[in-house]
Amino acid sequence: YASCLNPETHAQLALILLFVSRAGAGIAGATISTAQAVIADSTTPEERRGGMALIGAALSNDLQLAALRLRPTLSRTLETGNDAGALGALVSGSGPTCVFLARDDEHSIELAVALSSSGTCNQVFRATGPAAGAHAL
Repeated sequence: YASCLNPETHAQLALILLFVSRAGAGIAGATISTAQAVIADSTTPEERRGGMALIGAALSNDLQLAALRLRPTLSRTLETGNDAGALGALVSGSGPTCVFLARDDEHSIELAVALSSSGTCNQVFRATGPAAGAHAL
C-alpha cells in the first residue's frame, strides 16, 4: 500500500494506523457494557431477560473468522447452538471453546442437550449466575 513512500514516512504511517486501529477497537469494545447499561436503565427487572437478546446481538470476536478457518467444525457447533435458539453464539478467544447465551435456566438446559447430542462438542458446561444487568452509579 505504501511502497512508493520512503522508509521514514512508511514507519510514521504504520504507527498512525496502529494507533487508529487500537482506538477503533477500544471504542467498539465498549458496545456490550453500553448495551448492558441501556438495558438496565430502560427495563424493569422482569423485562431484563428479554433485553439479553440485545446483548446476544452485540457479541463479537475479532479472532472468530481465523478460528473457524483453522477449525471448520466449529461452524457446525455454532450452527447447532443457533438452531437451538441461542440469543448469541461465538468462538471464545481463538477457540476451540464456543459460548452461547441462553434466555433463562430452562433454555440453557435445552441448549446443553442440543449441543451434547449433536456430536459437535467434546464437553458441554453450563454457567449460571445472577444477571440483573449493569447498574449505572
